Amino acid sequence: MAHGEGDMIGMLDRAKDWLLPLASGATPAAIFGWLAGRKKAEAETAKVAADATKATAEASKAEAEADAVYAGILNERFKALIDGYEKRIADLTAEVHGLRDEVKALRQVLDSRTRAEAEDARRRAGLAGGAAAVSADGDVRDLGRIV
Repeated sequence: MAHGEGDMIGMLDRAKDWLLPLASGATPAAIFGWLAGRKKAEAETAKVAADATKATAEASKAEAEADAVYAGILNERFKALIDGYEKRIADLTAEVHGLRDEVKALRQVLDSRTRAEAEDARRRAGLAGGAAAVSADGDVRDLGRIV
């Protein structure tokens, strides 16, 4: 259907609204009152539609604001969770460094004790100088034999 045909049909539809009462013998004042009532009803319908559109827009705005608040709450919770993990990682890192220091101290004590034991073994064997050698495990060896 062409553009002009649709306009013509719409005009005929609107014309029948006031031509019918005129053809049935109604007075022009009655027709005018009837048309004014229709216009008032159309205006009220348009107002209700506008109010509904406004209410929908306000509801959409309220929903968007609620979504923004919820997103903010989620962001804060994730930040708190990440901060907690970072603190826990820092605590564990400090604990690992403390344990490393403790292991170093224990190794130093063990090394000094091993050296002292080797020296004691050397003295007990009565070997002096180059006649005896102390192995890494602390055994005193004299010319290939364990003393």
